[in-house]
Parts: sequence; C-alpha cells; structure tokens
Amino acid sequence: MTLVDSPILVPRLRVPIIKRRESPSSVADNRFGKYCDVIKSLETLGEESESSSRGSSLHDLTEEPVHTGGITSEDSLLLTQAEALYKEDKLLEAARILGNLDPRFLDPFHLSIIRKAKLGEELMKDLTSSLDDGWSKQSGTHGSSHESNIFHRFDQTKTKLTVRVESVIEQSLLVPLLSVLNETELFATWLPHWKTPRFRISQSTKLRQSGRCSQDILVGVDPPWPLGRREVAISAVGFDDIDTNGVIAIRLDSVQGGKNVDGLVIPEPEGKGTVRIDFRGGFLFRRCPTNHSLLIQQTERKRHARKQKKTAAAVKEEEEPLLVSFSMYNDATLDSIPKPLMNFVLRIVIAKVWNRLLKVAEDVRSGKRPMHSKAIENKRATLYDWVDDRVKAMFDLFDQDNLIA
Repeated sequence: MTLVDSPILVPRLRVPIIKRRESPSSVADNRFGKYCDVIKSLETLGEESESSSRGSSLHDLTEEPVHTGGITSEDSLLLTQAEALYKEDKLLEAARILGNLDPRFLDPFHLSIIRKAKLGEELMKDLTSSLDDGWSKQSGTHGSSHESNIFHRFDQTKTKLTVRVESVIEQSLLVPLLSVLNETELFATWLPHWKTPRFRISQSTKLRQSGRCSQDILVGVDPPWPLGRREVAISAVGFDDIDTNGVIAIRLDSVQGGKNVDGLVIPEPEGKGTVRIDFRGGFLFRRCPTNHSLLIQQTERKRHARKQKKTAAAVKEEEEPLLVSFSMYNDATLDSIPKPLMNFVLRIVIAKVWNRLLKVAEDVRSGKRPMHSKAIENKRATLYDWVDDRVKAMFDLFDQDNLIA
C-alpha cells in the first residue's frame, strides 16, 4: 500500500522523549526530531499524487485539509496546545505534538511550524557535531576575556564555505549578548569596518519583529572592488528547547526578494549591481560541559591568574559557564571571490567581528552602552526577564558533569 492509496493516512509517529539531565548534544544522534517525517511523507504524497488519478497535490492537502471522520476533542486540544507552545517560542515542542497528529488535521500554519522545527533541529545537530571531520582551526582567542575558537571547512569542490565559532561566556553575559544581537538597529554603533580593503556593513534594517527572539532583517555589505554591493535578507527564528535538550537557539536563513514569509513580503534588491546572497546559520546557547576544551583552557588561565594574583577578576565568585556556538554557511560560489579577499575575511574579519561582539556585550553588562541598556529595560518584561528565567531553568534541569562536549 502506498501513501496515495485511499484513505490518505500518514502513520502517527512515536517521538522518543529525552529524559532531563541528559546531554543536549544527544541531538546529534537522531534521538529526537522524527516529527519531521511528516513533512517528508506529505511531500512524497504530493509528488506521487501529481501523476495519479486523484490529481491532488501537497498544496491542495495543506490548504484545505480533509478531516475524514472528524477531528476528536483530544486532537483538537493537542492542536491548541501546540499553538500555545509555539507562541511561547517552544517551536520544537510544538512540532513534536503536531508530528503525532494525523496530517489531515494540520493547516498551513501547523505545517510551517514543523518546517521551521526541522530547520531548528538541523541547526542543533550541526552545532553539536564533531569538529574533527574536515574542519580547520582558523584562530583562537586565548588569554583575553573569553576563550574562543574559530573553524572553517570547504566542501569537496572548494567552492562552498562553512564557518563555526565557539566561545565560553558567563551566565551574566547572555542577556547583554542577546541584546547586541537582537537590537539590529544598533548594529552600526559597534560593527567594525575597514578602509583598506574597503569592507563594511552599510545597512541593517529590521523589517519585522515576529517574536521574542525572532525577526526579519535586511543587511547590506560594501565589499572591495571589483565586487558590487551585497545584500542578505535574513529570517531569524529563536526557539527554546530547554525542557527537552537544555538549549536556546536562533536559526538564521536567507530569504529571496518577493517571497512571502508569514505575511511579510521581502523587498527586492535595490540599486544597480546589487546582489542578494544566500546564507544560513545560527546560534546555540547551552550549559558548557566540564570536559569542553575551551572551558578547561579558561579554568587553567583563571587558576594561574589567581595564583599569580595579577587580576581582580581572579578572586570573583565563579559564574556558571555557557557555551555559545555559531555557524554560517554561504551558498554563493566562491570562485568569483578573489583569494586575497577570502583570506582577509577568514583570517581577520570573522575573528574581529566575533571578538567585537563579545566586547560590546561586556560593555553593555557594565553599563557603557546606554542605548543597549535602554533597549534592555524597555523589553525586560517581554524578553530579557524571560531569558534570565529560562537560563536558570537550563542550569536546574541539566547537570554540567553529565554533558558531552
């Protein structure tokens, strides 16, 4: 029996529940996320049915679900629960519920939740996977305020680039760091730029704030000659998966001009020669495992400083460490980019921007960035108090010693 046989059914999925106090890095071993099979089944259904006598498509099925037999009160309650979880930024929790429901009862909004969750799951797997396979360590910042490592990897054709960055920060730095990332209107006040070669962020426009940590932005970059202006429209989706996997994450995906994203039409590129580029990546925030190499290095540095009594920070009470991971993947073919420019971006720009990000977050924490401080206070009730509460839950639910680096 195939999926196009009558009646149209996609088997309910039994999603394994990850017990608390297990490692969030277990997301990489396929122990959750099977709800995404619903998307694959529906896509297969749509493709196969195109050539069948039924004549239906995935679009037909999702736009006007056929509720054969009627939806039960239990399923209706689960749909309401999933929608409520989504509004609370618990994207993956919502998708896990939807993945166990009959797809006939899911409308386009529910399917968009599952698709977003699939992208979120992929980000979590990417940022908890090993750095041993094909990665080159580009640089590290050791001996400064925070330990960081920067890695990059080319694909087999040497034309696609992925960058991954990891840093250990204190718990108290998370809200300032999120404010620097979330307040896109203030990017121009801190992002570095270069005159030789010319390289700068020339535009950062928030198109819409769609959630606590979810927004759509348009970023413009002025690269060196002979390249023309580059733009990237980014849809950022933040989600909280602390209760299951102990993480908060922000998924970043480029969107092409003219596309409708949940009611927002992305503007087309403006200006002669402007190129809209593709991009994907994101941030992952989790409790740092005790055996992570960066934390070990940072602990040794602080122990040495305490022994030498050279820094006042050495005698401060230790804060719980958080591991911040970031990745970005550029789909653009790199053959057209001059090699000196590529080396400049890899060896200088990425490290400079990342270190600047952490330094500005430190300034926000110490009150040296009044515009960011004002933004935090204005959004404390809706965003930043929530971040503090959820991070506390992260440390309460997951034992640091049981985490895997």
